[in-house]
Amino acid sequence: MKNRIFKNCFSVVMALVMALSLNCAAFATYTNGPRNTHYDRDLAADYVADYTTTANSEYTNYVTVDCTNFASQVLYAGGMEMTNAVRYPDNTTSWYYYYDSVGLGRSSSWTGAHEFRQYWADVNDYGGKHAYEFVKYTAGDFSDEDTWMEIYNYLEPGDIVQYVRTSDWDTTHTQIVHRTSNENGEYKVSMGQHSPFSWVSLRNYVNTLSRGTIVCLIKISAPSTRSMDTTNSLKLESMSALSGRMNTLLDIRPTEQEEREQKWAEIAEIKKEMTDRTKLSGNYYTEKVTKAVLLEYIGLRMQINDQLIASYYYDDVISETNAAEMLMHEEENQELSVFLDEVLNSEEETNYYALWIYYWEELLGESAPTRYVA
Repeated sequence: MKNRIFKNCFSVVMALVMALSLNCAAFATYTNGPRNTHYDRDLAADYVADYTTTANSEYTNYVTVDCTNFASQVLYAGGMEMTNAVRYPDNTTSWYYYYDSVGLGRSSSWTGAHEFRQYWADVNDYGGKHAYEFVKYTAGDFSDEDTWMEIYNYLEPGDIVQYVRTSDWDTTHTQIVHRTSNENGEYKVSMGQHSPFSWVSLRNYVNTLSRGTIVCLIKISAPSTRSMDTTNSLKLESMSALSGRMNTLLDIRPTEQEEREQKWAEIAEIKKEMTDRTKLSGNYYTEKVTKAVLLEYIGLRMQINDQLIASYYYDDVISETNAAEMLMHEEENQELSVFLDEVLNSEEETNYYALWIYYWEELLGESAPTRYVA
């Protein structure tokens, strides 16, 4: 109970700090990096599909801290070039993996989440800024429907999402966008990750984080600027037709740069047309709380606690504050494990919405996502 009170107070303080420091949902750190038009999002997405649930034997598998190693592999598969090996690599200028030894074998920016962000984006305005663009949100921003559609439109396959804990501002986890889609009215972003080797829905994952967690979106290459003549024709198509059209485009693998730019430009226009209609109608997606939904969120929270605990072990020295937070995550997982068993063994006529509210308000001390209903 003492740890939960500490956690809730800490979350409230950090939420106030973030509210005072931000004037809008997204806050950009830079928007003028290299365009990286050679980055092939299709090749990146294919690599995510092939190796999300299994390791590529050509690379070392770091098991519990393999998330950024996987993200680096995806970028390399998509055409981003490694730098030359040096004895003492700098995180802002070096990014490579030739064999498993820091220095001439690999750079820390290849495998470490924080160091990766220093190379591809920046940390407190210090970094290599090798990605085209870098913006941040808080996890709480993802609960707002209009903000979520803004994020959905922004992200493309092969983009990177990272997470920063606010206790020490360390980057704790890395995921890669595989696909964006509209499924039965729900705008979804499918993410591949390692540690654990699994698929997650971005919004569901972020909704499970503490609200003040910083969510970093790293756009590797610039969006296509190709002008399309499809805007008027898109307005004549139904939402289901637009969704099908986007899925068809996502499955196409153009071989020429001009064709690839045309593909991504058309997908961007379809996404904008669909989200504009949703905003205009106010018909936002809702979902009934079921046993499966509750189990998914309990599992995600336990997974996130495990990821946070693993991220502390990545540090050379664990501070007293971090040790206390590790214990807090461990104790929460113990509580959640008991609750998980209760839900698994519950009868089908159980009021899962009541358990849902109990899970959020009593076990986590946070508010439930409003898109879920009784």
